[in-house]
Amino acid sequence: MHSKKYKIVAIALLCIWMVVIFSFSAETAKESSATSGGVIRSIAKVIVLDFEKLSESQQSKIVSSFQGVVRSLAHLCMFAILGFLATNVAFAFDLKKRKWCYLPPLFCLLYAVTDEIHQIFIPGRAFQASDIAVDTLGGVLGTIAFWVVFHIVNTMINRRKSVEND
Repeated sequence: MHSKKYKIVAIALLCIWMVVIFSFSAETAKESSATSGGVIRSIAKVIVLDFEKLSESQQSKIVSSFQGVVRSLAHLCMFAILGFLATNVAFAFDLKKRKWCYLPPLFCLLYAVTDEIHQIFIPGRAFQASDIAVDTLGGVLGTIAFWVVFHIVNTMINRRKSVEND
């Protein structure tokens, strides 16, 4: 049984992350491109030799060539975190482990659908089924990540108890 504080913190973290996702989805297409473009430029400065010495046109070509990949990875990562946090809420409320497998990814799928519907109303943005698929995959990976962390921590605790009892 988990404490009331744990449950409140778990729910709060999930809600905060949902707001973070919503705020990124509320960016216009131009703002969203600038956000991902800034990330790509930062990475390119590190991995592309003399990136800053390239012409603006060459830099823009590099940035635009990575836009799709970076956006997909951003979706995947943001929803992996959402899946992790949703699984933590399921854990906090002591749901049966079987439900840990499907409820958080289902929650992520539903949130991804509402996120894409929300984007219909944002200038330059659109509903994209491919984003829902990537978001849902992220939710599944986040759920798996929670399970892995949970089992690692559980194993460490049990080993420590075993050593203390010997």
